[in-house]
Parts: sequence; structure tokens; C-alpha cells
Amino acid sequence: MEIKLTFMSGAGNIFTVIDNRTYKISKEVFGKAASILCGGGDLPLPKTEGLIILNKGNDKYHFISEFFNPDGSNSAMCGNGGRCAVWFALYEHFFEAQNNPIKFWMANSEYSAEFNKDMVRLKFPSPIEIKSKIEVTLNNKIIKAGYVDVGADHLVINFDDFPFTENHELEDFDILSIAPKLRYHPNFMPAGVNVNFYKVANENTILLRTYERGVEGETGACGTGAISTALVSAYNDETGFPVKIIPTSGIPLYVDVNYNISAGIEFVTLEGSAEITGSQTIQIEL
Repeated sequence: MEIKLTFMSGAGNIFTVIDNRTYKISKEVFGKAASILCGGGDLPLPKTEGLIILNKGNDKYHFISEFFNPDGSNSAMCGNGGRCAVWFALYEHFFEAQNNPIKFWMANSEYSAEFNKDMVRLKFPSPIEIKSKIEVTLNNKIIKAGYVDVGADHLVINFDDFPFTENHELEDFDILSIAPKLRYHPNFMPAGVNVNFYKVANENTILLRTYERGVEGETGACGTGAISTALVSAYNDETGFPVKIIPTSGIPLYVDVNYNISAGIEFVTLEGSAEITGSQTIQIEL
């Protein structure tokens, strides 16, 4: 069948996006085809870091979305993928431009978003779990880290405290040499964990590199990684809110929290750019 693919960037996080209102292809089929549609097969397609499917909305949601990693897994939330889905839904007229906020369903949860000029601000519920100080043993060395679950779970490591730097800086550290060992660390199995290395530039800016589970490599940006890193850094009194996160792409993300002294964190927001970078129509058997 003939399918139109749209390619998008969410702060440098690259996705393949499909409007499924006409095709009505099942979630199971997309899961099996995710690797091909993300450029991992024989088709001449660009390599992307995730597959986003948008389905027709209902009385409660402007659209219903599915997110797949290139390996076909889809249980976790993708922050930049959610922001791109909202921008795409506006472009493809899932709702009218004046609608604000936008409510949608993704990763088995309800989310809302709003537009701020050329950026999308996505609202996350209170984190499922925050541990600002944990220890992980690797190669007989203790790694001090944080652990956060915001619909996707992340190990967060301050690069200045990391014992395997080998005199490198964050920007030239060989992340592929060490991150997979942490991604598959026994402490986080069977699912494994996303891995983030960060460096505090100043009290309002963090530099970040993320190795993503399901992509099995470093990505240009990671929304849930940015949120997790901002939370761990703030809990450890390194930075405050709002905070700018500069990922590998160099395109900034902004994280803020709504905090209630009696209830704690009520919600977290992730804001950044989202743009369509191209499209391609392909013939594929599904």
C-alpha cells in the first residue's frame, strides 16, 4: 500500500510521523514495521529515532497517538514525540488553530499541551518516582546517580561525578562505550533504563547527552530525559526552575514545575521547538 511519511524534529529529536485516519492500520502492524519506517530496512528512508502514529480523536481528546521506538517497543512516553504529535495534529487539521490547550492520549496516559508562538509546551503529570541519590556499581566502581520515572524511566548521572571520564569532557566522551552497560545493568532489568549524562553550566542551564533504550544509541535530544535530569539536578540543589536543557543537537528545551507546598509537584512542563522537516510517500506491504 501507499503511505505518506512525514519527518519531524523536536529540538533535534527526529521522528517519522503518520496520519492514520485514512489508513486505519493496527497498532500491532505498526509495531512490527517500526524498524523499517524509521529507516532501518531496505527502503531509502532517513534514519529516525521513533515512529509516531496519530489516530482520530473523540469527545475527550483532540487525537489519539501511539509512539514506537525503532525496535518496535512502545510502552514508554516520549516527550519530544508528544510535542511533535501536537504540532503535526495542528498542521493536519485534527483541530482548529484556536484550540488551546490540546488534550491527547499517548503511552496509555492523558496529556495536554499548548502553543507558545513557534514552540509547544507539553504538560506532564507529577512524576511517578524520583530518587535523587542512588548508587550503581559497575566494574567495581560506584556510580552516584539519580533515577526518575516520568512515564519513561531514566538514570541520571552528573558527569563531574562519573568515574569513567578518562580525562574527557562531556561533549567528547565516548557515550557508546559505557552507556549500554548501564542501560542493561542488572539493577534495572528486565526492561533496562535510559541513560543520561549531564553537566551544570550555571544555575539555570544544563548540558545533556542521552542514550535511549529502544533506539540503542545516543539521540539528538530526549524530552523525558531532559525532565528527569532537571528534577535530579534541582533536588540536589544544583539548579532551579525554570531551567534550560541543551541536548546534543544544541537546540534548547525548557523544563519547569508547578509546585504546591502541601502536595509537592503537581505537574511538569517541557517546552521546545517542533517542526516538519520533510515528507516521503512510499509503497510498502504491511
